[in-house]
Amino acid sequence: MLKTEDQLCEILSGIGYDEHEIVMMDVPGVARKAFAVEITAGEAMDLWAEFRSISEQTGMWPVLHACWLNDAGSWREAVLNEDAFMRRPYGWEPSGADRDLSPEAICAGAAAADIKAILASHDRLYSEDLEENFEYSLGHTKERFGKVPSLDEINKLIAEKQINGYFEFERWMLEWEIQYSGAGDVLEPEYCDHIDWYEPQGQAQALMLLPTTKPWEALAYMHWYGAENVGSEASIAMLRRWHDKYGAELVAHYGTMLQFNAKSGPKDIFESFELACEQEALAPCTTALAGVLLRDHARSLMKTRRWFLHERP
Repeated sequence: MLKTEDQLCEILSGIGYDEHEIVMMDVPGVARKAFAVEITAGEAMDLWAEFRSISEQTGMWPVLHACWLNDAGSWREAVLNEDAFMRRPYGWEPSGADRDLSPEAICAGAAAADIKAILASHDRLYSEDLEENFEYSLGHTKERFGKVPSLDEINKLIAEKQINGYFEFERWMLEWEIQYSGAGDVLEPEYCDHIDWYEPQGQAQALMLLPTTKPWEALAYMHWYGAENVGSEASIAMLRRWHDKYGAELVAHYGTMLQFNAKSGPKDIFESFELACEQEALAPCTTALAGVLLRDHARSLMKTRRWFLHERP
């Protein structure tokens, strides 16, 4: 169990990173300390992998982090000025500031989180403007495949309650493209760059060592901006779901961005579509900022085990 700076220095020396600066940090409401390890250019993933491989021995989960307040001068000052473990943002979430905001309490609350409610809320919100977005959605299909279902056909299905909202429309369009487009590459994504991993440039970077061995619990220690909409408890529950199903592990936490390695992926395009629904419901900016359709995000998730979520103001 990693508890002291001396122990950490010994580990770093043993893997060839002995000249890296470290900071031991308090986490409000937690007896154990967290640590930050200096990262220099080009070594982030190697250092992460080293500490991932010994997480059970150290009792700590590694997370890549970048500092956004770079006027502090030294690396140490930049890391401390980030105040990575502040509790106040958790009080801005739907459950409010009156609940226990300690990491332990937030992790415990995740057990009762309603993931289906998060999906239903997103579906309702996007269903409000569904017909206004037909032109963009159908235009994309026309541009890629040269053919498209008619609006009359879609409106008939809506009137008959065979399409009842955004998720069902996107699923129906995916099925139509597979069945009627005639394209041999119908399951291939046109591009996946909307989920390319963020690589910090000109920022102080740190490997944060959090006092947990469960990657989904990282969001109880370091606040993720997207949780202001859905709550940290629900976010943690979703990450736990992905870990159990796909072996997805949090690698990087950049405040508004989360990056994961998944050990496995969806078994087919329709399971991938369900995963895409979950990711978009948790972090709508992931697709919205890039103008990527939900069904195309599903295609992308069939091709990569490196996931990227983004939710920003």
